[in-house]
Amino acid sequence: MGNYRDRLQSTQVRFGGVNTRDSVTDLPPNASPYARNVVAFPAGSVKSRKGFSGLIKADGETIDTPGAVDEDNPILGLAGLQRASDSEDFLVCSRGGAIWQRRMTGGGEWFDTMMPVAAGGELNAAMGRFLDAADVYHEAVAFCCTGVDEPFIVTGLEPGSYWSDAAKAIAQLTGAAMGAAIAIKITAHGLATGDVVSFSGLVAADWTALNGNGYRIEKIDADNFYLLDNALARVKATGGAWSTIVAPTGTAKIGLLGILRWPKGKYSTSADRQYGYPARWDDPDDDGSLPWGTTEPASWPRALSIFGQGLEMRAYAYGFQDDPSRVDVSMLGEPSNFLKVDVDAADEAAATTSPEDGGYFYVTRGDGDIVTGAAQVYGYLVFTKKSKLTLWTGGFGLAEGGLQMVATLPVGNANPKSMGVVGSELFFWDPVHGPKRLAAVQEYGDLAPGDLGDMIPDEIAAITPQTDDKIRFVHDRADRCVKWFVCSGGSTTCNRALVYYYALNEWQVWDGAYCECVDAVASEVASEIGWRQYGARHDGSVVYLDQGYEDGPGVAIASEYRTKWFAMPDILYGARPLFIDVIYGELGNGDSEVKIAYDFSNDLEISSELDFARGEHAVGYDYGLYDDGLYDASSQMLLRHNLEGDGSLFQLIVRSNTTTPWQIVSASIEIAVRGKRQ
Repeated sequence: MGNYRDRLQSTQVRFGGVNTRDSVTDLPPNASPYARNVVAFPAGSVKSRKGFSGLIKADGETIDTPGAVDEDNPILGLAGLQRASDSEDFLVCSRGGAIWQRRMTGGGEWFDTMMPVAAGGELNAAMGRFLDAADVYHEAVAFCCTGVDEPFIVTGLEPGSYWSDAAKAIAQLTGAAMGAAIAIKITAHGLATGDVVSFSGLVAADWTALNGNGYRIEKIDADNFYLLDNALARVKATGGAWSTIVAPTGTAKIGLLGILRWPKGKYSTSADRQYGYPARWDDPDDDGSLPWGTTEPASWPRALSIFGQGLEMRAYAYGFQDDPSRVDVSMLGEPSNFLKVDVDAADEAAATTSPEDGGYFYVTRGDGDIVTGAAQVYGYLVFTKKSKLTLWTGGFGLAEGGLQMVATLPVGNANPKSMGVVGSELFFWDPVHGPKRLAAVQEYGDLAPGDLGDMIPDEIAAITPQTDDKIRFVHDRADRCVKWFVCSGGSTTCNRALVYYYALNEWQVWDGAYCECVDAVASEVASEIGWRQYGARHDGSVVYLDQGYEDGPGVAIASEYRTKWFAMPDILYGARPLFIDVIYGELGNGDSEVKIAYDFSNDLEISSELDFARGEHAVGYDYGLYDDGLYDASSQMLLRHNLEGDGSLFQLIVRSNTTTPWQIVSASIEIAVRGKRQ
């Protein structure tokens, strides 16, 4: 009889992105059939994802939110405003019928700008520059619209700058019978219809309801005006008749609406046209009046996009419910001035006195589909609908021959916030096929769409139907990835993040409280904590994303990573894994568990028996033997676990449910295989 001997073979475990398309045994060595809440890189490490932390007030302790935390009062749109010249960073959001702002640099806090907005709309914003009525140049402002209300501009001022310094004395509170409109008298108020006032210190019965609120006004005459609610209807007496009070206690402040309201158009000569947007927006039948007091609904754009720099800057407005294929175009160099646009060819003086380069055009008119996004990629203008993507070249205006549509591609984009440009590539979410990328097929050649979701078909199929309008996109510049927050598994609110690492062509899937964002935005200004990302959550709070390793104070992150199924070399009866070496990175082991499964079994062996630990820091390979108490659990180290299992296939599983991070930079398994007879 011959003698047998055991021989050792080592299999290196690699880490990478999620792949639910291919067989679990035919996956690339660095692919995972299942991963949650991890970050993994080919030929690199796998680690727990980061969490989020709340914005803190100046006292260093209190969580700062735009209003009280309330699950029934979500944020309706979050936007960023950054100035490169002084690295100032601001956030703007819509919540509870008001516009809130926060300075993110220098310890600001949320404050209500008292700019009322109609209910139901979502804030969309585009960065631009403009000269105001006082010829003051604003380097960076947010041009904002909601789709249901008048557009406005936010410039990033401090709270005290939004209102006049001196409070105005109220001459009379003009009461009314129940259900009738109340009025205010301020002698020589100097207001125009649409301006904003706020009230404080009122003590008269019923009138106290006005305290702390901001209202747009409808001018009656030089001394009197009505108040308008968020639906632009006159505020009426409720709960009974309101008494007329002469010289009441209390004061009013006037909003500095040259800052907050859309500026008057430069080419407007008509007395009825006060703003730099078309008559078509605020009064579709163009009868010369403003929308309040009429039965005709306004037609506001859902979104704006601004392209170009300086004198070549131009704005594009789209998302009109009553005219879904239309895109309105501002004057060249004046993104706030759309007055050339006059869809119904009504008699408007601005239509004849403005330059010939403003106007409007249609994106594949007549298909019933609405414009959902705009971008500029490789010199092309890109306009998307839900079912198609169009490419345009040329310039707008008669002198340049107008824009020319050069291609229509059979892919669409879900909504204005499901897309974004990274470098010279456009990432967007097709409502039918999922994530896409538009990129040049050659250095200076044509653009072509590419499918990004082929590795995660199960995740795309799990997205809740009819929720594509809630998908949100954000670019993580630090980790070179893009994230889409989606509604998955029947949920009608965002509960999952699909994260695409564009430099590696790898996907990760995240869930948990981190993903419960109704909107997200990334700052373009680097700070002491890096490139910031902000998320607006269902409860009305706004948080820093990718900060710390908790999903809120004390909330653990449940993470798991499964490798592919590895086959034992020379599969023979009697093959037996002996031990596994796991090398942890700088984040340590974070109470993570390393387990192993055999032959497609769900019974996992807990690799808890520690043979030895080596390495106190990154060196870790000097084979010095350390006692348990001599190495730091949060530093790099090598741990060897003994194994007792038996099988021809194995899968390594790493699990953790903790508020401390973990990171594995390498793992290998040693296998004893029955050798040939000697």
